[in-house]
Amino acid sequence: SGFTKYVYKKAAGKSLPHKANSQQRYGKAVSKSNKKIGDLIIFRSGSYGYHAGIYAGNGYMYDSPHPGARVGKHKIYGSNYVVRRLVA
Repeated sequence: SGFTKYVYKKAAGKSLPHKANSQQRYGKAVSKSNKKIGDLIIFRSGSYGYHAGIYAGNGYMYDSPHPGARVGKHKIYGSNYVVRRLVA
């Protein structure tokens, strides 16, 4: 979520909180089937957001697997997530 906070600030001038659980309240809710490259993806445990990434297309996202890890393009690994659109 630190990665998504940084990217959205740099690329779009959008300020996000640091925690994934707070980030899931920002932007416009988008259905999983309508997600577009650049959308924010928040993985959830129940309704608690615990991990954030940026949709990269074709079932992949850009994220940092854990603090201090290298950012990379990874397969979306679960189905319990929400999509938020922060930019048009």
